[in-house]
Amino acid sequence: MIKRSTSSFAAVVDGVPRVVPVGHLVEDGDPLLVGREHLFEPVETHLARREPAVEQATAAPGERRSISGVRPGRARGKASEGKGETGKEAEE
Repeated sequence: MIKRSTSSFAAVVDGVPRVVPVGHLVEDGDPLLVGREHLFEPVETHLARREPAVEQATAAPGERRSISGVRPGRARGKASEGKGETGKEAEE
């Protein structure tokens, strides 16, 4: 199983200094893991967190959704005062 580091750290392994950045991947048998298991997680755990959440595009039956923005036939702000839906001055 492949493990992913969850934080950066430095360690001396077999007399060799190693700097491990966040996201570094190692296999189960790597001596870097010994005594530092808490600094790693299975890659599958990381990938499961990264899956994009799917947004529901339509309302379920009976569900009400809020509507944002301007509703048809309603003016927004001072720029449209005295103007009709087309944005032209109202004729009298």
